[in-house]
Amino acid sequence: MNTNIRRKTKPAFHAFSGVLLAGILILGIQISRPNLFSQTTSPPSPGLTQQETREAITLLGQIRQQRAEIDENEAKITEKLAEIAEDVRQTRMFAAKRAN
Repeated sequence: MNTNIRRKTKPAFHAFSGVLLAGILILGIQISRPNLFSQTTSPPSPGLTQQETREAITLLGQIRQQRAEIDENEAKITEKLAEIAEDVRQTRMFAAKRAN
């Protein structure tokens, strides 16, 4: 039964791997340029125009929103899997009682 669950979760991981990769890249930029994503009105980093800085901030906000949605969906999936596991447990108990 565990193999079926793993098969079903692999495509979901692959679907979100692009988002995770983008987040990691943005995080790398943020670490190398700490003022890039700050909410203050500091002068833009050398090499980036104000437009590029605004676009990067917008993208970071979208990634954060997607991450929150992914976390929400993951919690829902975990809850559903727990419900299914409980149903399977009860079904097995019922089947064992019927067999006796």
